[in-house]
Amino acid sequence: MLDTVNLWLPQSHTSTAILNNLERVSEVYSLTTAKVSCFGYLGNYKVSIYNYGISLKGSLAKYYLGDNFQTLTRKGTEEAIESLSDKLGINVNKAGVKRVDIAENLIMKHKHQAYYDLLGDCPRLERQEKPKSIYYSNSKKQLVFYNKVAEGKHRGLKLPEAWNNKQVLRYEFRYMKKPHELLDMPMFTAQNLYDEGVYMKMVDGWFNHYQQVNKIRLHSFTKETMNNAKLLGRQLMLKGLEAYGGEQEFLRIIDRSRAEGKLNNRGQAKRLKDKILDLSNDKILTEESELITELDMKVKQAREFYR
Repeated sequence: MLDTVNLWLPQSHTSTAILNNLERVSEVYSLTTAKVSCFGYLGNYKVSIYNYGISLKGSLAKYYLGDNFQTLTRKGTEEAIESLSDKLGINVNKAGVKRVDIAENLIMKHKHQAYYDLLGDCPRLERQEKPKSIYYSNSKKQLVFYNKVAEGKHRGLKLPEAWNNKQVLRYEFRYMKKPHELLDMPMFTAQNLYDEGVYMKMVDGWFNHYQQVNKIRLHSFTKETMNNAKLLGRQLMLKGLEAYGGEQEFLRIIDRSRAEGKLNNRGQAKRLKDKILDLSNDKILTEESELITELDMKVKQAREFYR
């Protein structure tokens, strides 16, 4: 399930002889430090050589498997790190992990937008909706849902034949900065990537963050609602919310109101949001979409397969 892996090796573990193993090598002189840095590529990996260490940035899956339509298993990750070490002539196992992406391709029944519309806010992450993707981000981590077929076509890549006429939804969880802190580890090196306990901890993070995304439920007038004035009142409030564009749009209205100084304080905005979410997730007034049931099942299966 691994894709992008960015690594850092301090100067004590490096050698300028590594340049002989790279392609498209170039040099950059820094006026600030009066030092020369070298840059080159090993396959898709960008290797940057500084006087204080070496940076490796790229998709470990693409490097080892030839594309990132596939993702790396734990065993594949170990083999990929060994390959990097052999071809660079250094022990990559000792490199610190600066970023790692856990990803899986999910074959879905419906078009991507239908699922995007049902993925609401996520605690402590900013939600950004783009034409073919949804991002949830903060300074250290990121969740991304996107159309993997559309991305591949945009880049002019040859897609797997098994994906012909299929809806492929990619879900990635990215440990963007200080992944050792997110995983509660004192140190995180490349050899930890294929340690069973650490690998499963990363997969669990992928799964648990998906679970934290609020799933928008469908509104329905049930017999119980029609025979209870209080419930009917709440259902009409839901319909009013729907008239404003739904849960997500009203949450944006609250954010705009706060930015414009129309709310007393940050706590007031939170209370209003909590009220909206409580109403939208009332299990008597709403029901789960079959699309979310499908997506939940696919994510759960992916996690269980890699255990």
